[in-house]
Amino acid sequence: MLKNKKVKWLILVGVLAALVIALLPAGCAPAEEEEGELPEVINLAGGPSFWASTRAFNLAGTAAIEKITGMKVTIEGMAEDTPRFLAVKYKHAEIAYSSVTGFWTAATNQVPWKSNGLGPQRIRLVTAGGGMDTTPLATKTSGITTLAGMKGSRVVYASGSPGTIRRLEAIFAAEGFTWDDVVKVPMPSTSAAYSALAEGTADIFMGGASSASTLKAAASPAGVTLLALPDPAVDPEWWKRAWEVDPTLIVIKQKAELFGGKELISTGFKNGYGTYPWLPDAVAYAWVKGFVEGYEEFFKPVSTQAARYTLESQLDPPPLVTHPGAIKYFKEIGVWSAELEANNQEMIRQEDERMAPK
Repeated sequence: MLKNKKVKWLILVGVLAALVIALLPAGCAPAEEEEGELPEVINLAGGPSFWASTRAFNLAGTAAIEKITGMKVTIEGMAEDTPRFLAVKYKHAEIAYSSVTGFWTAATNQVPWKSNGLGPQRIRLVTAGGGMDTTPLATKTSGITTLAGMKGSRVVYASGSPGTIRRLEAIFAAEGFTWDDVVKVPMPSTSAAYSALAEGTADIFMGGASSASTLKAAASPAGVTLLALPDPAVDPEWWKRAWEVDPTLIVIKQKAELFGGKELISTGFKNGYGTYPWLPDAVAYAWVKGFVEGYEEFFKPVSTQAARYTLESQLDPPPLVTHPGAIKYFKEIGVWSAELEANNQEMIRQEDERMAPK
């Protein structure tokens, strides 16, 4: 019998998400297409409308895809990773938006997938690039000003955001402690996590250094202090320890108002679009084509986040299997390297090993 309330909660979330998706109207399901035929409309399981920067990014992408390929994309707002991925798995959407970390946790059976019994997923990465910054946030009232100071503090455990859980775990590992050395504050979502900071019921979470949610929390009575990460050139061993826990982390340097306008070293993650093996190659091909060829017109002018989504940023070997339709496009424009092919074959081997009957 389960005694851990967090595990019970995660199982309940997974079951309810699956039930909701199973009960979606049949009209939401993607139409069957002939092989190689591009559908008129597809669904994106995207983030909620109150994620302003993410919504702007998704709208830029869908506009680029429609203009360049003629395929329209509708966005179904879903706040957390699990229901987004399940929507695609059960064919109520074609593609899901997440961080590469989120896709990686699903593919490799990390929390919450392992906790709710869903198991490892055969995720196919369509494209991933750019970089969304995320920084440890401490309330001013906690008095915490360093990463080491997080030990023993009240840290939000947002069950609906496995990527955030993993990134915090990586930072803890780099500092020499674990989740067992902090007080977990269970929250179902990132919005609830920010509320906990503002209300003073938690001390630590992670968020964008200049995001609207972070600035709102900073204006609350609890306040917010940004906790800088070490420079990888100065402390490469710290980053080595962090990457052992989460290989999807990237380094982002930026000036931040809440950091006194000085350069802040944060971690971050690539924005990604993923699916399952059932997605037709033509759809994945069109998606990548829109993102690559629409960069100058649709992405670059939107925001710093969107401007980071260059072709080059999409060509780092990912810790996931790449969809064959995406590979076809990258091969056609001459950028699918031997390194990327070798990485993809290794990811397929690892996936087959994970999915083999135990």
